[in-house]
Amino acid sequence: MSRLKILVEMKHGLGDCVCMLPAIAAIRKNYPKAYIALLINGKANQEIFEHSHIAIDDYFYFSLKNRSITYTVKTIFKLMRKHFDIGVLATMTPKTKGMFFFKILGIKKCFGEQYNGLNFLDLDNSLHFVNRNLNIISKFCPKIENRQPQLFANLEEGIKFQNLRKSPHVKIAVSIGGADKNYYKGKYVFTRNWKKEYMHDLVELLSNNPEYDVLLLGGKLEVNLISDYTDLLECKNVYNFVNQTSIGESIYLLSMCQLAVGVDTGMQHIADALGVPTVSIFGPTNPSTHGAFSKKASFVLCNPKLSCQFCFGKDIYYTCPNRKCLNSISPQKVYHKILLLLRDLYGEKYDF
Repeated sequence: MSRLKILVEMKHGLGDCVCMLPAIAAIRKNYPKAYIALLINGKANQEIFEHSHIAIDDYFYFSLKNRSITYTVKTIFKLMRKHFDIGVLATMTPKTKGMFFFKILGIKKCFGEQYNGLNFLDLDNSLHFVNRNLNIISKFCPKIENRQPQLFANLEEGIKFQNLRKSPHVKIAVSIGGADKNYYKGKYVFTRNWKKEYMHDLVELLSNNPEYDVLLLGGKLEVNLISDYTDLLECKNVYNFVNQTSIGESIYLLSMCQLAVGVDTGMQHIADALGVPTVSIFGPTNPSTHGAFSKKASFVLCNPKLSCQFCFGKDIYYTCPNRKCLNSISPQKVYHKILLLLRDLYGEKYDF
């Protein structure tokens, strides 16, 4: 009997990949001998899945934005020759494009919200992405034992951080950026950015406590922000790792921390999957459906709630001139939330 072949499409962000982990784990649990391949954007996505300890047989990189036509055509033919029995479309993949692509590949049985007549935003404020993904695969996976995304740090990737690891201080990771940039009507827009002055001030508040080690995280998009932290980088307890680590190394750094702080970004999902408590600053996206999944996740939102809040997917999400839902949240409010959480976790030492 030939080996069952399953293709899971997840050509999206790092946080989206994390939210797909329980579904892929369930597929492997239900089909331990199956050939499972992932269709992803690139190496960063692959590193997420490799740190999940889920047995994945193959990875295919596929992105019309970053690959040549020749590469794209060759990849399509490679996928066609696999003769997949089952295909799973990510929830955020456009219905028409996704279903057409799976049809080209000749996949025998296809699963996804798209095949149930749903569009991406239909369940946006009612069901978390983790549960949406699990609902999709439940059609052919009767056993779902764990809904929590899980990642594991690789000790070999943390060798150069051992001196920091030995520090007795509470380690707090701060993702200084605003998550992915979005292309909208001819220009790029950062839709989840907190004011950069606010993020700087929050880091300053944290650095004022000599019992904290503050780790600044970010990628290429955050390189231009690090110059705003020149004054704080003179502090002995502030460490700059912006654009200086691989995804695997970032996973290791987060695993060392007692807390991770940031906006609605993939690093917060990664920290949560490592079992690290998180404090996330949310505005246009709904934390109950977009946020870190576990009970260790905490969120800071504007109060009172704005009538236009949770505008994800609407035009105003891209065009909002002031982002009050984010920028009305002060650094002091976030700092207060952090202190409350640290006190709950570690006792009276962090009372205030």
